[in-house]
Amino acid sequence: MIHVSLFKRFYREGYENEFYAYKEDYKLASLAVPYINEGYNLVHGIFRVEDHHRMYWEIERAPDNVIYTINDVSLKKYECNNQEIVPNGNFEEDGTTKFWNTYGHAQVWSIVPGYGGSGNAFKIANRQHYSHGHMMYMNTDCLNEGDHFSISLKVSQSAVANVARKQC
Repeated sequence: MIHVSLFKRFYREGYENEFYAYKEDYKLASLAVPYINEGYNLVHGIFRVEDHHRMYWEIERAPDNVIYTINDVSLKKYECNNQEIVPNGNFEEDGTTKFWNTYGHAQVWSIVPGYGGSGNAFKIANRQHYSHGHMMYMNTDCLNEGDHFSISLKVSQSAVANVARKQC
């Protein structure tokens, strides 16, 4: 799966061309669902800039011998919105999983009709472990130590054929 990683190079003081270390922030952005096989797809993520001298990002993990083209590249400061700490919670923004990803491997994910048949929902199938599932990119600038929050979501479960449902 294609994703974007950020690399930071640290240079010796006074030496512009001699770096002594680099740090990779792996998979800062990845493909959002739905995936269009023969068209443009959204790659999206959120990251925090820490110490740096020079930074660069690269698109990596594309399959070998595949030609890919990029378009509409943007890098914008992500502003905190205390009234919407869970962005794109209804998956209505472009009808994609923007701000969301999956935790785990070999999962199949898709956008499906939402609760009551209206709107969109984010479905994950082929989970290999009880901890695998939905993951959201959060801007932690909106969160302060000691704050209290209420979380609410609708969840639907369905048993996989020939597999007994486990109690959570």
